Amino acid sequence: MNNRILKITALLARFMQAGYALLILFFLYLGISSFFNWPLPESVGANSWLKLNFSADEEIIDSSFNRVFFSVQSIGIYLLFILTLQALVKVISSIKSLNAFRKESIAEFRKIGMFIFLVFLIGAVKLSYINNSLSIEFSPDLEYLLIALLSWVIAEVFKEGNRLWEENELTI
Repeated sequence: MNNRILKITALLARFMQAGYALLILFFLYLGISSFFNWPLPESVGANSWLKLNFSADEEIIDSSFNRVFFSVQSIGIYLLFILTLQALVKVISSIKSLNAFRKESIAEFRKIGMFIFLVFLIGAVKLSYINNSLSIEFSPDLEYLLIALLSWVIAEVFKEGNRLWEENELTI
């Protein structure tokens, strides 16, 4: 199938994966900088389209624990986003090759649901160490839970489509 929308979607997914990989490198630097006492810039990209200002969160960023926790949490979430986009590209590929209702697509939608559910769990817990006290906050982003549930529902729809496709193959 030569569908322009599918091609654009796959291309955007690849660009997003590259962007998340760059963010992983940034948060890796942020986490490692705590151990080597590397300085954090006051801001990044003062004259560019990308602006990151650290001075507003100085109290949080100054704590090594906070930087490491935030970095590890962010890296985990971005890795899961990369894996989710990889699974999405596989689904798009199967749709383009007219094999959308194969068991592989069902498995990919289940993976997408699991990856996004893990993002929901990882992002729900926020730890911070400020003024010699540890703060634990639980504030889940319910949109990730909704996306995970929708992915699992789509997997079941594709499972039914696979059953119908296999039935159709047997009758021909």
